[in-house]
Amino acid sequence: MRDIAEPGACKLMVEVEEDAMGSRMLATQIRWLGPLATLCGLACGYAAVGVLGQEGMTVLTVIFFAGTNWIPSEVDSLTTLCFICFALGGVMGFGGEALHGHPQLPLFFVLVALFHLTEFSFCALFHEKEIEFRGFMLTPVPAAGYSIAIIAAILEFWLWHAVGMLRTFQFAFVLLGGVLAFGGWGLRTDSSSQKTNAFEFFQLNGCHLNFVHCFTQFHQFD
Repeated sequence: MRDIAEPGACKLMVEVEEDAMGSRMLATQIRWLGPLATLCGLACGYAAVGVLGQEGMTVLTVIFFAGTNWIPSEVDSLTTLCFICFALGGVMGFGGEALHGHPQLPLFFVLVALFHLTEFSFCALFHEKEIEFRGFMLTPVPAAGYSIAIIAAILEFWLWHAVGMLRTFQFAFVLLGGVLAFGGWGLRTDSSSQKTNAFEFFQLNGCHLNFVHCFTQFHQFD
């Protein structure tokens, strides 16, 4: 049995070693090519915004965030990862429009792109075995919720400017949004605290019952 098991164990060790070598090679490649692709995307995005304007870059950004829902989270292709770095760099290059037009949307996209690039950079530097598309934190969530949230924010921005509401109505909408946001946060926090308190209550109650049970058994046998 030992002779039969040893070849299988050796084969498993070889596969593990090959996977480790592949992970190290991918990590080395993406650590060099990832920043290069991001810088190229940054330059292209900055140049494109002068031609396409905010409207054109907004359309491209919407297409990008919608398209990420069709990429499997476990994809570790160097080409795909570099393309995502390039695309996020292009979204950051959109921030150059903040110097000329309305700065709100371009600066928003700069922060969004920085978040995703920072998450992937941390993964590439410290978790080389986990270098996959999921490292960008762009993997599809149920019903494409993240992409819908980003696209809804873009539509809200353009609708805000298209409608041209009076300053009084703008303040009312901001106040309403703030109340709803903080109200939802408060309800979520209260719900979480109630669940925590209930768990602690049942845990303490269980420990107390266990102690009483042990104490009773001890006196019975005594």
